[in-house]
Amino acid sequence: MTKAVIVVDTSVWSLALRRNTPTQAIPVVNLLRDLIIDNRVVLLGAVRQE
Repeated sequence: MTKAVIVVDTSVWSLALRRNTPTQAIPVVNLLRDLIIDNRVVLLGAVRQE
């Protein structure tokens, strides 16, 4: 079975890449990290360009 690929929005990348991530955002950042490790994240060119 193929795993779903997830498109991550700019707002999530912004949270993950901040130096001082807000406490309430930590679960989202942890999920993003897990998806990256599992090779399930797609970074669209338009998001990369932002």
